[in-house]
Amino acid sequence: MAYLDSSPRIKKGTHARQPAEPQASWAMPTRQEDMAAWYRPAKTPSLKVDPEISPPMYRDRPPLAPATRHRRTSPLLVALVLIIPACSSQEGPELAPVTGKVSYQGKPVTQGMISFQPVTPGGTPAMGSIGSDGTYSLQTADANGARLGDYRVVISARKEPEKEPDTAAPPLKKKPKVESQLPLKYEDIEKSQLTKKVVSGRNTINFDLE
Repeated sequence: MAYLDSSPRIKKGTHARQPAEPQASWAMPTRQEDMAAWYRPAKTPSLKVDPEISPPMYRDRPPLAPATRHRRTSPLLVALVLIIPACSSQEGPELAPVTGKVSYQGKPVTQGMISFQPVTPGGTPAMGSIGSDGTYSLQTADANGARLGDYRVVISARKEPEKEPDTAAPPLKKKPKVESQLPLKYEDIEKSQLTKKVVSGRNTINFDLE
């Protein structure tokens, strides 16, 4: 029994054409998503720094130790520690409170000033105002009291001059007479002959002048 061969006949000397394989396309993508995937820059190799051979500027600096941080702030603390005792040590010599009363011929002096002048050269004087009842309280600079030691005392109790009336009369050629509740000798440190001593503690020093 004969079979029919339906396969195509190939002529001698010829080859059958094979279908062409699709070639890879190197055309630039058109979509933005494909563009990002198609164009990727080459990765930059990481730079490893050898701390033994690299310059100091590229080396990692270790964090400061607690002792180093404290060492930086210690000069300020030392300065504060030194300043506080110095301020407390500059209080100066001891001052003692001095109060009293000034009277003349049994009556209180109602105004004026009293001054304690130190006998020792270079000392600091103490002063006080006399009140209407004759009492006073000494002060040295801005502090209450007087330094310990010996003093010579002067007292001034001049009356305040009355105001001249506002008139067109010519001024008087003679100076007005000074009125004082005390003899003027008590204003002179060489003539007053008043000496007192200030001791530690509260001092009550009265002056009964004649």
